[in-house]
Amino acid sequence: MPSDPTNKASRSKSVQPTGSPPPPSPQRASTRGPTTPAAIPKSNPLDLKAPSLTTSKKEEPVVPAGQDKGSQSQRLGVTRSASASATTSASARAAAAEAEAKAKKEKEKVEPPIDMATFEQILELDEDDPDRPFTKSIVENYYEQVDTTFTEMEEALTAQDLSALSSKGHFLKGSSAALGVTKVQATCEAMQHNGQLKDDDGSGVIDKDEAVKRIRVLVTRVRGEYEEAKKWFEEFFAESA
Repeated sequence: MPSDPTNKASRSKSVQPTGSPPPPSPQRASTRGPTTPAAIPKSNPLDLKAPSLTTSKKEEPVVPAGQDKGSQSQRLGVTRSASASATTSASARAAAAEAEAKAKKEKEKVEPPIDMATFEQILELDEDDPDRPFTKSIVENYYEQVDTTFTEMEEALTAQDLSALSSKGHFLKGSSAALGVTKVQATCEAMQHNGQLKDDDGSGVIDKDEAVKRIRVLVTRVRGEYEEAKKWFEEFFAESA
């Protein structure tokens, strides 16, 4: 019976030499599609919380690392305390200034612009006459002297006549001293010295320009001092009438 060559070939293929590795098995074509990476979960926009437009409570300041809220509160407390102290200090200064101004006014009431010891000597010459005719005549004569002297001072100041200014200052100084008008007396004495090219107290030497400058200030000052004394005299006689 003739042999089948196909069977021989199949047998020769199936019989393998001892010790040789088995042939690799053929790979089957994969029926699966291309491998896709794991799906990345997407965040739902609806799950994001929108920032609140209104806050129910005041946000606390951020506390730096290494510090606790207690130390921060302590610093805030110190700042508030310093601010309160500054406000209190300003109020205290305002109160002190007001008290000083009030005390000054009270002092002016207690201490009149007139030397009472000198003025009372003139009052004694009225011999208890309630109308005080002699004292009134002295005061009214003083008014006339002051008005005339002020006019002459202004004329001498315009002409920069220092000799005349010194003379007028000396004259009004004496008239004021006789009635006890101490402020006018002191200012006129300074004017007398300045007219002699000296300092207000009579010491030192000043030039003409400086003398004129000082006397100009003194003339303005003495007018105010005179008005203060005149007001006091008028109130005194009105109360004693």
